[in-house]
Amino acid sequence: YINMDHSLSGSPELIPYPDWRSNTAGDCANSLTTAYRIKVDECGRLWVLDTGTVGIGNTTTNPCPYAVNVFDLTTNTRIRRYELRAEDTNPNTFIANIAVDIGKTCDDAFAYFSDELGYGLIAYSWEQNKSWRFSAHSYFFPDPLRGDYNIAGLNFQWGEEGIFGIALSPIRSDGYRTLYFSPLASHRQFAVSTRILRDESRTEDSYHEFVAL
Repeated sequence: YINMDHSLSGSPELIPYPDWRSNTAGDCANSLTTAYRIKVDECGRLWVLDTGTVGIGNTTTNPCPYAVNVFDLTTNTRIRRYELRAEDTNPNTFIANIAVDIGKTCDDAFAYFSDELGYGLIAYSWEQNKSWRFSAHSYFFPDPLRGDYNIAGLNFQWGEEGIFGIALSPIRSDGYRTLYFSPLASHRQFAVSTRILRDESRTEDSYHEFVAL
């Protein structure tokens, strides 16, 4: 943030969260490199998705792996950093979004990540401190007819953009939520129960649990 109470000439001083030391690019174990998405849960925790990348386009480098960092908003200290496993990503991976699912307790927490260009969904269990990946379901892919964009006279093509937007329902009567998701290059919406996403054993046997709305 910036302090709006100070009248400074030029660019005002940026005050980073939680401090400058924690935002040192390339210091993988101790700092954030590129905070791409954030979510706050009902337990007072800030979940920060760090892509670990520096640069853009052809200049992009990956000094650090994808990681989720969780901060206690009461003390503004990091209480966990988890690096996604090599099996959770592929050479095309670009994780575009995060949703946080709190169950019966604050330890009964999961995070879900949408892999926009690697075409997958990744689940992470807070209690198990473990992640797993749902890969290559046809609902994760873009619609080839929806990749041509026109916005205010600007025409461009993003035909490879897969699953992007994700959102969770309230807890249903069976104790689970519904995760709604959609590819960016698409006009369609899909859904799956978190009962499936929370179960690592269903990564290879859940095709028909995903539904088109």
